[in-house]
This record gives sequence, C-alpha cells and structure tokens, in this order.
Amino acid sequence: MSNLLKNILDVLEKEGPLKARKIALLLDSTRTTITHTTINSELYKALDLEGLTKNEQNIWSYVTPNIKRISFDSSSSWLSASNIEQVLKKYPNLLNMKSEIEFHFPNKPIFLDCILKILSLTNQLALSGSKVTLMFEGNSKGFSYLDRCGFFDQIQPNVIILPYRPNESSAKKYNSNSENLVEIFPIKDVYEGSELPRLKKCISGELSEDENKVILGKLSHLITELITNIRDHGKSELDGYVALQTYNLPKYKKIVVSVSDSGPGLLATLRNEASKLEKYKNLF
Repeated sequence: MSNLLKNILDVLEKEGPLKARKIALLLDSTRTTITHTTINSELYKALDLEGLTKNEQNIWSYVTPNIKRISFDSSSSWLSASNIEQVLKKYPNLLNMKSEIEFHFPNKPIFLDCILKILSLTNQLALSGSKVTLMFEGNSKGFSYLDRCGFFDQIQPNVIILPYRPNESSAKKYNSNSENLVEIFPIKDVYEGSELPRLKKCISGELSEDENKVILGKLSHLITELITNIRDHGKSELDGYVALQTYNLPKYKKIVVSVSDSGPGLLATLRNEASKLEKYKNLF
C-alpha cells in the first residue's frame, strides 16, 4: 500500500464520507501536488480493498474492517525465509483463524526461499477460508521479481494483491530465458519431470568441475526425491512448488533450490541424502 493511499484512507475514516476533491483539499490545501484526479486514481486501484466503497454520487467511504495486519519488515537488506518465520511465530494459530489477513511487505529484495514460503502459506490460508491480501509498496524492489519468477501465476485467484495483480505474466513471457533462474513450477499429481534438466543445468553451470563430479549427482537425486515425495505423498489439495535462483552475494555465490509443500512434511525421509551435502552447505 502506498503512503498516499494510507493517508487517503486515514482522512476518509476520520472525516468521510467525502468526494475526491475534498480529500485532495484536506491532504494538500494548495492542490498543486495532490489533485482530485490523483485521489481517484489511487482509490480506483484499491477498490477491492475491504471497507472501501463509493456510491453513485462518487462519494468515497472507508471503515477499517477487523483485519489482522502482519508486517514482514526487518532490519536485513533482503527479506529471507528466516525473517518470515520469526514474524509468524507470533501467530501460531493463523491457519485456524479463518479471518481477514493482510501481509505487508517492505520495499526490499526477497530471497527465493522466502517467496515459496509466502506462496504456500497464502494459498493454504485462502483454501482454509481466510480472506488474504498481499500488500506491496509502489515500485517495490521485490514486486517485479515476484512477477518474473512466477509467484503471481501460482497464487490463488481469490487472493487480493495490492497495488495490483499483473495482467501479463513476465514469467510466462520470458520463461526459460535466464541461466540463473528456473521459474516457479507446480508439482502436480501427474508430473513428467520436464523441469529437472533445467534445474540440473543451472546448478551445474555454477559449480566447478570437481564439484560437479562430487555433488551434482547427489543433489539431483535429492531434488528428485523431494518432488517425487510431494507428488506421491503430499496429501494436500494444493500443489507443491519448485524454483531455483543463483545469487552473486558480496562474499560468496549462493544457489537456492527451493521446494515447497503444503502436506505433512518430508524431511524425515530425506535426512540421509541431505547429510551427504553437508560439506557443500555454503553453496546453498
């Protein structure tokens, strides 16, 4: 949600119902920076927001609904899965609430493991009966990447995305055009494994010749096991998801293969394979 929209809603809640011209006057008495056109543009983009209404006379009203607002802001320069987990520890019964939930995201880049965690949680909440809104700042650093990696393609259609849900998917438009990104793809009941060669190729390109000999086979087996277990034993109405991204961080290169499942869990069946990769943990 943009700062302007927040200010507009605050005015409406305290002073409304109001027309756009009156809102503009209250926010900018000179009407040089904020005009009624600006106000209407912001409000129409947010018309799906719970509590926001407009009547036939173009008078706007806003009443704050009973919404649980959860902010994922952190002091880190990137938003990671651990940041998300720390916040969610405060809401252990979130999946049982069946309430209106807003997730607020800061204007910063988002790691892929974090993205798949948000994707699965959001879809689980939507399936369980909660009304979920994902709120991003305008021109957010993470928003365009979410579009590029296919996040919005996999989110349930009844989830509200602000400031907007992209009409055209960048992931579909540029699919397979990147050497360091494998876009999010769902693991369905019938899975042909067509994305596995891409995952293997992307990983291989980031490893040395010796690392390829030692680690690539084991890692490919681990990923295959994850996908197979999710497909065969996921026990969920929702798909699992897989994606890959490589990062050139200041001190080292990081390869993130993220696998997400909405079922009961798979780690117990995979610990043996995962332990074989322990010496290469800095790569992942």
